[in-house]
Amino acid sequence: MLVRFPQEIQDFADQFVRMQGLRHLADYDPFQNFLRAEVSALIEDTATAIADWRQADRADRRAFAIFAQFDLRGD
Repeated sequence: MLVRFPQEIQDFADQFVRMQGLRHLADYDPFQNFLRAEVSALIEDTATAIADWRQADRADRRAFAIFAQFDLRGD
């Protein structure tokens, strides 16, 4: 099933997944280091994704929130 959401919502979802992966690295890899400049850029990217999300149509945000509750991986 292919579901398309507005670009703002797709960008938000992509950034969420990216940040979650980095959080796992930070939590579970004791050898992982993050430079201050990298972290600052990640925070800025995330703030932008959140701001863009808020600009998306409310009905699209609700639809995505519902869609995100389902496991559609098929495994």
